[in-house]
Amino acid sequence: EKENEGRSKADTGFLDLRRQVQELDEKISKTVSCMDLNGYRVKVKDLEHQTDSPTFWDDPARAQATLQELSETRGYIDQAQSWEQKLDDLKALLELLEVESDATLAAEAATTCSTLSQELRQWELRQLLSGPYDAGGAVLTITAGAGGTDAQDWAQILLRMYQRWADKQRYQVQTLEFSEGEEAGIKSVTIEVIGRYAYGYLAGEKGT
Repeated sequence: EKENEGRSKADTGFLDLRRQVQELDEKISKTVSCMDLNGYRVKVKDLEHQTDSPTFWDDPARAQATLQELSETRGYIDQAQSWEQKLDDLKALLELLEVESDATLAAEAATTCSTLSQELRQWELRQLLSGPYDAGGAVLTITAGAGGTDAQDWAQILLRMYQRWADKQRYQVQTLEFSEGEEAGIKSVTIEVIGRYAYGYLAGEKGT
């Protein structure tokens, strides 16, 4: 009876996993078809041609902007290829799991599904960040105000929260101004968050 119960749970897990892979397949196909990869490849060739010019570094600011655009465009192509490769790996794992249940392979497939879902959500969010400053870095100021020690403690908690968030996003954080609290915490702090789309993500972080 226990053996049958275990087999039933494994079958249910496999069916759920197969459903997730089918949903990811549809989502990736739709997303990649909207990305105009051929257009990106043409753009990469054009930008690479510009970087080969002997006068490319005559205008350093423009050259840096071109290199940034080239890196970003290549990133779009690499991202689509990464999704498709992970999806192929998932389908291969499903074929193996269909023949024989394997907890290790099932866990690997579940992790890959989770990673793909998160990457697709991040991509969708970035498509909404189309403002003139959204793709750049951000400067964030936290002020304790007149709330005394409790407010200063809370200000420090907020700082740590943003630092952990930035680290998770692989952003760099530089402290521009720091005023320590009289007994604990901080009175105020200003940090610069350096990374693509940092401004877009943090633009809504306003409060008192």
